[in-house]
Amino acid sequence: MDGHYVRSEAEQTIDNFLFRNGVIHAYEKRLPGDKCFYCGFYIPPGTNNQPVYIEYWGLEEDKYMARKKSKLEIYRRERLQLIEITKDNLKNLKDYLTEKLRFFHLIPE
Repeated sequence: MDGHYVRSEAEQTIDNFLFRNGVIHAYEKRLPGDKCFYCGFYIPPGTNNQPVYIEYWGLEEDKYMARKKSKLEIYRRERLQLIEITKDNLKNLKDYLTEKLRFFHLIPE
């Protein structure tokens, strides 16, 4: 809807949700403190003065899980605000993501 080219139907659903709810975001921005890893979605600092990152964990293969572990370590080390989305969350994405975005004051109550 907003012109972002994403890698999966699930990411398209997330991207469209953010767009429809007026959440300014970027797709696949490099994570701070690392040259090899990119986030799924990046939401620039707002009222909470820190960016929020969104990761969709869609695969469960060994190679992917190792990459997930490395990325989670970066999020912890850099103390980044993260919203994690799994396949199960997609079933009720509207409620799940609305709750998470409200927690970070990114959409109104």
